[in-house]
Amino acid sequence: MHWNVDIFFIVPNQLTFHGCGRQQSTNPSMNASQWLIRCFLFALQMAFLPEGFDFLGENAAQSLKQSETLSGPIITAYRALAKELRIWLSLGGFHLLEKEHDKKSHNAHLIIDAEGTVVATYRKAHLCMLRIPGKVDLDERQTSIAGRSILPPVQTPVGKAGLMCVSIA
Repeated sequence: MHWNVDIFFIVPNQLTFHGCGRQQSTNPSMNASQWLIRCFLFALQMAFLPEGFDFLGENAAQSLKQSETLSGPIITAYRALAKELRIWLSLGGFHLLEKEHDKKSHNAHLIIDAEGTVVATYRKAHLCMLRIPGKVDLDERQTSIAGRSILPPVQTPVGKAGLMCVSIA
């Protein structure tokens, strides 16, 4: 008898990567690299990290200051880890800085293959705006640049993966 077993491994929100990510971990004893090593040990083919996996800024100036290009230390470290562990990564909500924009960054979702290559970069196209008087005033247009297109799903070892960043309408 052959058993077909699918294992799903959910990576908890807001993990850091050995000092590369700047957000404090919700569980200081477990950072993103440790979770990805566990994925490797379970022979998983792909791991999905949440929006804001790199950091959560407290204000627009801090978010811009900590934003990085695709060749910055955070993505470089994740690319190396993907290659070392031979695992695909879905990295949601990366603060992507591009040279032509110096006042805002993109909210980007990346897919990295097991060779450490960024195979897709989605820039969030629909920026959210949420206003609840006296409670919440969130307008992503103040800190982020809208992307120009929606990407088709990417073929991965676990099937087709769509790229998105969470929007609140």
